[in-house]
Amino acid sequence: MADEELTDIMVDMEFGELMEDWIEDWSDDENSDRGDRWMSLMMVTQVDGAQNVQDTASADDKRDMFMQIMEMTFMSHDAAYDFYNSYARDNGFSIRKNKVRREIYNLCAREKRKLLSKGDAATAIGIMASRKQRDPSFFFEYKLDKEGHLSRMFWCDSQSRHDYEDFGDVLVFDSTYKMNRYGMPFIPSVGLNNHQKTTVFGCAIVSDETEETYVWLMQTFLRSMCQKMPNSVITDADAAMIKAIREVLPDVWHRICTWHIEKNMKIHLSHKSLKEFRTLLYYSTSTTTFEERWHAFSKRWQSEKTVRWLRRMYKKRRLWAAAYLTEGFWLGMKSNQWSESLNSCLHLHLDGEMTLVDMILHYENAVVRIRENEARDDCTASQSLPAPVTSSRELEIAASQVFTPANFYMLQDDLRKIGGMEIIEIKLGDGSQQYIVAWKNNRKSRFWVEYAPVNSAETIRCSCRRMIRKGLPCKHIFHVLKYLNISEIPKCLVFVRFTKEARLGLPARRTSDLLGFGWTGAGERMKYSQVSVLASEAMHATCKHPALWDQLQESLKAVIAKSHEYDLLQENLSKQTNDLSKCAVEYVNDGEGNMIAVKDPMKVSSKGATKVDESRPVSKNGRPLSFDELKTRCGACKLLGHTRHSKKCKLNQKKVEKEEE
Repeated sequence: MADEELTDIMVDMEFGELMEDWIEDWSDDENSDRGDRWMSLMMVTQVDGAQNVQDTASADDKRDMFMQIMEMTFMSHDAAYDFYNSYARDNGFSIRKNKVRREIYNLCAREKRKLLSKGDAATAIGIMASRKQRDPSFFFEYKLDKEGHLSRMFWCDSQSRHDYEDFGDVLVFDSTYKMNRYGMPFIPSVGLNNHQKTTVFGCAIVSDETEETYVWLMQTFLRSMCQKMPNSVITDADAAMIKAIREVLPDVWHRICTWHIEKNMKIHLSHKSLKEFRTLLYYSTSTTTFEERWHAFSKRWQSEKTVRWLRRMYKKRRLWAAAYLTEGFWLGMKSNQWSESLNSCLHLHLDGEMTLVDMILHYENAVVRIRENEARDDCTASQSLPAPVTSSRELEIAASQVFTPANFYMLQDDLRKIGGMEIIEIKLGDGSQQYIVAWKNNRKSRFWVEYAPVNSAETIRCSCRRMIRKGLPCKHIFHVLKYLNISEIPKCLVFVRFTKEARLGLPARRTSDLLGFGWTGAGERMKYSQVSVLASEAMHATCKHPALWDQLQESLKAVIAKSHEYDLLQENLSKQTNDLSKCAVEYVNDGEGNMIAVKDPMKVSSKGATKVDESRPVSKNGRPLSFDELKTRCGACKLLGHTRHSKKCKLNQKKVEKEEE
């Protein structure tokens, strides 16, 4: 269908809906004043080339005339609006395009006031309590201050707890959100699933960013996850967060988000020194080499403006320098921007006037989208295989059968590169073999691959340590495997969290299942399997002995009837908990046996950025300009930050004023 025809149909439908309402009003009172106006001849001219309609407006044929008007088509919405506006003006009433939108907005505002009638915090806690009734594994805790105001709250559902059990080796805390009417930091805790995408472990809302608050957050998070520790944690450079992790997670690898370091170094360092500083940030060298490079960098670029920042960064070097983080397991993550899929959903409708209830519901909607995408990825991985495209066909097929597509494509890129490598030396030892691998065009960069086939565990290691940092085999290992004509991926190179079996071969959520009819838990599937076997034996027995047929039928009918009763009870409970307006709690226990009223949080102020040189130029929003922005110098007034043709130049402004005079 052409676009013009589709537009005509849409306009016709909208105009028809408007006219139907008018006709119903007219037919209810045919002798009304509105009907009397149509006892004379009416001429309707169709806009933009539509047919002319002329009828005698008698009491008997008014409806036919209205139907002809309704059948008119227009070339645009504006044409339909102009026609109906003139028609309404002739008959004593008016119309507005945005009336429906305004009514919907008013309806939503009324429902929101009704929902929050007992208070924002009280309703939020009530919603959490209702979630707990529907999901026994749902976890939430909250704290009130001395005056009864909500100061902090953490929650996670059963799916998030299960996700952490499968993918909780690397944990990311992102405390950059403060988009609510109270200015409270909104802190989601996320990780990386077997499809290299974000998975959500929980969320917290706190009233401040102190060490005490972050300690409570870490302890509550571990309590919700049955005290299972992550292997590594990524956070921003907040000093309070760093101290809290040292106290609660002292044996866990911790690194500062590189995105925040990149942002700060552009403010504190000269643009000429950024490239050299990035080598300290990203290059995996020995700690001795790092110390030598750092002292050389400080000697060259240290000044009165940079000395304090460089000292702070040197004290934190174990949290950001790649030389000190090579032994950590990071899955390739260096910043908390891996939570971007969650960030994009949260950023979609965020504003500074959101209530706590708005934030909770908005967060749940975002998590639902993430889990739907994860289930779709699980389905794609289980039902398809990527096509082999490299010369190492056997290894490529073996990898595609084990790893999910997202991880396989990373390995496929490495398999493409092994043709440019060669083994330059082989050393044989007791039960192990060592292969020295290098690039054909650059033999200076060498890597040692050790392979122990005699060992029952069959270990293979590489000096590049990619398996330790990212959990995936490197190109050097693949080159040795191809040299040894090994067509299968050794088990020591396969981490379950990267494979298709990370979820026991099933998607995270299903609406139906060919075997278990939607039972996704291992225990539920086991029960279904056992009952299926038992039911098959019972049906076989009744076929042998017809006297047992009636007994089996009655037993099955009784079980089904009892199941309907349980479903009805569960449905009634769900209806009660789904009505959020009835979820609010007015009084809670303060932990000492006293019942106190829950009050909304107090408006909090953020810490703000680190103080910088007051004489330094700033942007129109008050942000200190980075050295990249300062390197432009005006040729007229000799000031930094603009050119001689810019309106910011005072001399240029005076010149413009003279020309205008």
